[in-house]
Amino acid sequence: MRYLWLVFFAGFLYLSIVFITQNLDPIVIRFNLDELGLSFRFERPVFVPIFVTLALGILFCVAYFFTYHSQLRVLHRNQVMEVKRLKRLVLLERNKNQSLEQRNHELQQIVERMQYLLDDKEWSEEPRRLPEKTAEPA
Repeated sequence: MRYLWLVFFAGFLYLSIVFITQNLDPIVIRFNLDELGLSFRFERPVFVPIFVTLALGILFCVAYFFTYHSQLRVLHRNQVMEVKRLKRLVLLERNKNQSLEQRNHELQQIVERMQYLLDDKEWSEEPRRLPEKTAEPA
């Protein structure tokens, strides 16, 4: 694809040179604006106004591209910052949920021990040993 554009550009240059060599007849371009007192008169070969118009069109397209591209870059940067912020929030919520799960597990163990102690006191006068503390889940 890279070389295809080079071929197109070379073809455009060749056709431009052929056009220039075949259209050397002078033309007169007049522009009058009486309200401002402006008056222009140019006598040039026909290819000059055509290529000036083409060059101005290319310049306007490049200017539009840069303004539009800068707007897209700002939008992209804002979206990247928003994604980072949302990822931080998700991470905080995961940590919060994990700590809640750990606390819930600890409370469940406390309740089981208390039930074990209460059951032990109801059925016998001599207390049994408490079960060993189990390792917390990771």
